[in-house]
Amino acid sequence: MDLTALLEAIDAHNAARVAAILSREPGLARSELASEHGHTSTLLHRAIPGDGERLTPADMAIVGSLLEAGADVNAVG
Repeated sequence: MDLTALLEAIDAHNAARVAAILSREPGLARSELASEHGHTSTLLHRAIPGDGERLTPADMAIVGSLLEAGADVNAVG
């Protein structure tokens, strides 16, 4: 499983690497991550910049790749 590599690519805003990993393992797009206070978060939540931060073309490409691979836009996180 390439979840660690996918997380690193998302954090580095490396859209090409995210797309390559998801092309091999699209199921990773639905991964849940441990978050604060015992809650979970999704890769979509991680890929979207925080409040007040600019959404870059790389961020948009990463979100697009996650959605194309089956990420749940309605997932709680």
